[in-house]
Amino acid sequence: MKRLITFCIFIFLAASAVKIKASHMMGSDITYKCLGNGKYEVTVTVYRDCNGIPLQASNLDAKCTSGTGNASFNLPKIAVNDVTNINPNCPNKSRCQGAFPYGIEEHIFKGIIDLSALNCCEVTLSWQQQARNGIISTGAAGRNFYTEAILDKCINPCNSSPTFTSKPAALVCVGQDFSFNNGALDTIDVGDSLSYKLVDPLEGPGAKIPYTGAFSAQKPITFLGFPNSTLNFPAGFQFDEVTGDINFRPTKVNEVTVLVIEVTEWRKINGVMTKVGIT
Repeated sequence: MKRLITFCIFIFLAASAVKIKASHMMGSDITYKCLGNGKYEVTVTVYRDCNGIPLQASNLDAKCTSGTGNASFNLPKIAVNDVTNINPNCPNKSRCQGAFPYGIEEHIFKGIIDLSALNCCEVTLSWQQQARNGIISTGAAGRNFYTEAILDKCINPCNSSPTFTSKPAALVCVGQDFSFNNGALDTIDVGDSLSYKLVDPLEGPGAKIPYTGAFSAQKPITFLGFPNSTLNFPAGFQFDEVTGDINFRPTKVNEVTVLVIEVTEWRKINGVMTKVGIT
């Protein structure tokens, strides 16, 4: 079973106002819970720049990875939250509720889908929208936003995805060390293990969005010692493939980037650790 969730972090190195374009998409992830008999409870969580245009309605698409079966589902929106996450030492302000330059809004869509009619095992769930945030400065600005989850509905016992306990958007300060972990937890499939990898963002199925200049998936932002990501902390861009921990010291003001963490889910099957999901 494969499962792919694009988990994006847009990091604003904020010290002054910036020019905002009309695009708005910042990040999202897809998680699911197996209910049995081909049914899944799916949650799509989307993050929007409150300086941009309103979020448009988009369906969750399901398509056989091999074959021609497909379906589309309209998941109801169940919540909208302001998750700007401004430094607690700063006044509690947000563009989502006022005139502050920065604001991040979380939209949560959730519903039950039935994949039993699809004549295949591996199914790609995907969600997309135009367009990514127009102020991204490391590549991908204004490009199509696409995220997907690939599941195997034939696996037994059926698999549920990990969930994420940390919000994937942050305002961080230049010159101050920053640490992040997406808080991936798999509380349903007890015994599954997780590993982590930095990968490129997507604008469509298999369509990677390249970074510009010296930036890459492994060094997506300007940090102390850039572009040498392997320097000892506080220099470098430290990423732990076992825990998913990220540590770095940002050095450039008003930089906006996207960072994608791929989380691989492992399960011991017949005594062998087997890949059963990719986040």
